[in-house]
Formats: sequence, C-alpha cells, structure tokens
Amino acid sequence: VYEMIIPESWNGHTLGELLDSIKQCFPVALARAGRASLPDMNTKLQTGDLLNVSSTFEGIRALTARLANKAEA
Repeated sequence: VYEMIIPESWNGHTLGELLDSIKQCFPVALARAGRASLPDMNTKLQTGDLLNVSSTFEGIRALTARLANKAEA
C-alpha cells in the first residue's frame, strides 16, 4: 500500500482520470481534511488529498510518473 499526495495540477480531476489505464493500482482510501473515505472512480480529487493505493511496483511507478507529468504540463 502506497500513499500519494495529490498535486495542484490534478485538482478537480476524477480518480478515474488519474488511474485510467494503470491496471496495477487499486484505490484503498482517500483522506481529505483529516477524514478518510472509500473513493470510487467518480471521486473528484483536491489538492493535498492523501490517496492510498494498493499497487505493484510497476503500477506505483506508472502512477508516480502520471502525477509528475501532469504537474509539468
């Protein structure tokens, strides 16, 4: 299980958009303002959200790259 912080560049996007085509990542929990929930693919992300995903090493590398690439765009 890995914990990812959602950057400003993903603010307002859905979890489905973030995890689209990354088959090795499964959302476990999303914490926002100290409250955890079970997210679904329609959950809108906010800057600073803590996303916990269960993932393979390849999956977390792909997710990390996606978060970084979106941040650079």
